[in-house]
Amino acid sequence: MKKLMLILIAVLILAGCQSRGGTDSTPREISVFAAASLTEAFTEVAREYENRQRGQVKIRLNFAGSQSLKTMIENGTRPEIFASANTDYMEALQKKNIIKDYKVFLQNKIVVVRNKSSKFTLKSLSDLSADGLKLAVGDKTLPAGMYWNKALNKALKDGIIDNEQKAGIEKNIKTKELNVKDIVNKVLLNEVDAGIVYSTDITKRNEEKLEEIQLQIFDEFPASYPIALVEGSKERGEAEKFLEYLMDTRGKEIFKKYKFITF
Repeated sequence: MKKLMLILIAVLILAGCQSRGGTDSTPREISVFAAASLTEAFTEVAREYENRQRGQVKIRLNFAGSQSLKTMIENGTRPEIFASANTDYMEALQKKNIIKDYKVFLQNKIVVVRNKSSKFTLKSLSDLSADGLKLAVGDKTLPAGMYWNKALNKALKDGIIDNEQKAGIEKNIKTKELNVKDIVNKVLLNEVDAGIVYSTDITKRNEEKLEEIQLQIFDEFPASYPIALVEGSKERGEAEKFLEYLMDTRGKEIFKKYKFITF
């Protein structure tokens, strides 16, 4: 009898362990689509949030150009959260009822980034028109490319550069990328002398090889980062909690660490 009781107790304990180790132990996944310029900051925020949740939540991060992520969402891929590098794409998704509303939670600014081994000295926008200089910028569909084109046209209008200098700058553009990280890599590899990226793209990992040049005209076109919950996603409740954490004190501290402007 005693032996039988011990066996029954063992079976009950095993069944309890299996129950706790089944569905309850499977992490709830939150899919996040975010602009490539958010890579370092979002990776750290997600890792810290997962640790706080003690393995109960897994953040799946997908970084790319905002325009590429928007197209994926429009074609039926439904992450829980979308963070873009401009408001235009959010408004487009809102009109299609893919998101209900959005909130701008960060700002950034474009800068010129130069490979320190380049023979060209860059102090002003007109310096980008120098003969032989190779420049990388964002495609016109990429938010960074949009901000760049607006700044270049405004500089011409304000007399900061003339028509000849603008033509020289445009002639020196050797590539138009769909991702700011690709621009940074081309500058790092010295495939181009300079690129137009975000201030946050100059990090501890690459700052030894890169020089950041801030131009006053760029201050007129700050990059706004909106974030939204996507309709039709699976883990909306968990996504709301993560979104709240992103905008809370600790989330803001991490974004500030990576040079973003928070609200």
